[in-house]
Amino acid sequence: MSGEPLSDLAMAMLKQAACEERGFALNGRDTKAAARDLSKRGLVLINPSVTRMKITPAGRFVLRDN
Repeated sequence: MSGEPLSDLAMAMLKQAACEERGFALNGRDTKAAARDLSKRGLVLINPSVTRMKITPAGRFVLRDN
């Protein structure tokens, strides 16, 4: 999992989460699955109700390198 590259959807969500102060709104199965993958990698934090995700410093580092 960690060695695999991020999907296009996950990378787009990561970029959007970096832009929004409140975090990226999660709706739909695909976005929630991609958010879980990003969370397992330590790049985002998901709130307990699984409706928003915020980027972590590690996520910002990944964006800076891409």
